[in-house]
Amino acid sequence: MIEFNVAAREFKKAVSLILAGRKEHMDTDTAEFKAAANLLELSSVGTEMQIDAEVVQAGYARVPLPVLKDLKKVAATYKQSRLHLRVDEGRFRIESYSLANPG
Repeated sequence: MIEFNVAAREFKKAVSLILAGRKEHMDTDTAEFKAAANLLELSSVGTEMQIDAEVVQAGYARVPLPVLKDLKKVAATYKQSRLHLRVDEGRFRIESYSLANPG
């Protein structure tokens, strides 16, 4: 489990960069989240992005790209400047919205 708070704008930008050009591999690739100290690192094959974060629970999580794509849509609906996110086994929570990973 990892839990963190990030600037909404930076998070949305990072997710967009991770998803860019991934249509062919959407069903097979994953995104990795690493949260430690005051940093969140998002990565996928050939792409890595680091953003400042208030890390509540440090750790590592792997998220399938289709789930990340859905998360991007949900994140876009929030207008506040910071977002609270939590990744548990099979579940991604952004603010009060929970997105299950069926895989």
